[in-house]
Amino acid sequence: MANVVYSAVFSGYDTLRPATYPSLCFTDGGMVSTDGWSYHSIYSGRDPRWANRQCKILAHKHLDTEYSVYHDGNVQMLSNPEQLIADYLGDADMAVFAHPEGRDCIYQEAREVLRQRKAQPGAVGAQMERYRQDGFPVHFGLSACYVLVRRHTKAVEQFNELWWNEYERGAKRDQLSFDYVRWQTGIKVATLPGNLFTGTSTDFKRFPHEKQGQDFTMVDWKTAYGKQLTPKERQYLKDTAALIGEYFRKPVFVNIGIFRYASMYCLRAGLQEAKLFGIDIKQPDVEPAAGLRSIDIIADSTKCYKEFSWLDEPIHLLFVDGDHHYDGVKADLENWTPKLATDGIVIMHDYAPKPEHLVLLPHLEGVRRAISEWAQKAKWERLDAPGSLAAFRRVR
Repeated sequence: MANVVYSAVFSGYDTLRPATYPSLCFTDGGMVSTDGWSYHSIYSGRDPRWANRQCKILAHKHLDTEYSVYHDGNVQMLSNPEQLIADYLGDADMAVFAHPEGRDCIYQEAREVLRQRKAQPGAVGAQMERYRQDGFPVHFGLSACYVLVRRHTKAVEQFNELWWNEYERGAKRDQLSFDYVRWQTGIKVATLPGNLFTGTSTDFKRFPHEKQGQDFTMVDWKTAYGKQLTPKERQYLKDTAALIGEYFRKPVFVNIGIFRYASMYCLRAGLQEAKLFGIDIKQPDVEPAAGLRSIDIIADSTKCYKEFSWLDEPIHLLFVDGDHHYDGVKADLENWTPKLATDGIVIMHDYAPKPEHLVLLPHLEGVRRAISEWAQKAKWERLDAPGSLAAFRRVR
């Protein structure tokens, strides 16, 4: 039987384990070669999570085969795929694991998603209310979608398309819509034995997520232009941008202080679909890579904030690294933070400069003072941030 075992890893989110059977990975390029894997590069122009889900859900658009076995990048397949298909599909068109924590209801899962802040509350609430209005029952079952065994039939193609439509329409959590579409279509889905979280599956093994480095065609966000951002600070900017993408659709990022675009490459690497603005009083002395796709505004950030009144949506991620004098930092925070959406995040650089930097640039002490005074008044949620970064989430 013709079958394809595949995964999808974008932005180096996971490190693949060696595959005993030939396997295919869809990626945005630069994956480190791993035994048993071949690679197909895709540039989606969207954020890594969207790209992964598109390959995962719409298997029929990417693969010409009779059967496929998808597994997440942190999962290793242990069994022969032909045997898996023969043992578990039977008269079903699909096979998945049951939820590993015992929940059997997407309404329960929605509450857990909200508790862990994994999706935007409004999107989750609207999606669940729509399902209730449709008559979707409680305790219908809850599937875990990190492994998908599929027979590529017309019925499965229709399922995939409906599932994708639900993913795009609702909260960006594929498990919240899988069983709704199963109920809607009546497609037969078998249950794979075992539990990946407790290690009782003999067919698959799950590992912790372990990020893998990649060689992006865009300027490398990890090393771009100088040492003003540490590796941990760069990673934090990238990860925060990706997190914002889980909460907001097509968010707006504003980066105050372009210099040579280092922070902006980090933000773009984290989320491809964001609208990215860079603001600096001086024209940068380098040209940005084409892949950055930023809108640069050469103006005084303490004055040009009024020009953003034409935006019909708020800012979702603000990075402040412009004027490092007390008055400049104070003005940037007072002028720009009111434009952030609820659950939007502001990140400030040089909140905790190194002692040797203070000797050469004593005015940096004003950065900490301005941020501390603003934080005391704003009363936003303080977030953990590495190095000299300070980060806050707007809670109201």
